[in-house]
Amino acid sequence: MTHDTRETIRHYLESRTKDFKVGGIFNRKNKTLAEQNERLNLVVQQLQEKVNQEIRQPLRKRYVILN
Repeated sequence: MTHDTRETIRHYLESRTKDFKVGGIFNRKNKTLAEQNERLNLVVQQLQEKVNQEIRQPLRKRYVILN
């Protein structure tokens, strides 16, 4: 796992703590939820890219060799 992926996961986990809040006076709860969802989507995207690079592409190459 790359350093960037670990940092992205760490940022997401920080957003899930009870004391995490996004600044602002109005709609604070909605902004916090939006930030948490944005961080989660970034983690999922990076993990999907990693799975594609490390698992799917090598498997496709092996299947091509078998055919």
